[in-house]
Amino acid sequence: MGLGQGSNIITLVDNAYKRLGHGMEAKSNITGRIFLLAAIIYVDDTDLLHWAKFYGISDDEFVAQIQQATNDWGMLVQATGGAVKPSKSFWYLMSWKFDRGKAVRKSKEEISRHSLSIPQSDGSAARTEKIGGISSFSEKLFLRAALFFPN
Repeated sequence: MGLGQGSNIITLVDNAYKRLGHGMEAKSNITGRIFLLAAIIYVDDTDLLHWAKFYGISDDEFVAQIQQATNDWGMLVQATGGAVKPSKSFWYLMSWKFDRGKAVRKSKEEISRHSLSIPQSDGSAARTEKIGGISSFSEKLFLRAALFFPN
């Protein structure tokens, strides 16, 4: 087991990430409670959740928002002595447009020019693989980052 796996250190990283303003906010229709969700974490596997900050944001602005969040996550993980391993990371973008009043997901061709990179401990940035999106009702992006904590 690598450093950080099975410990509370990743909880500290997640809390710092949320304090930087990343993640998503959802409100319960039943209780009115607000939920802040930034990541789904299981041992050394993390899914970062991103929601557009406002309605009508362009794909370019949204990907720039996600790139900043990715940079922040990568740097926070590095602060713990870990790293985000590019070979185990991927992301996908789901973006919607309206066609005659109906929400339709944009095609791969319409969003294919976007890319993300992950900060590395040597100061460089490594591109991460982009895969096709899945069906959803909201505009969002997931960055799936497998955390690598060297022994």
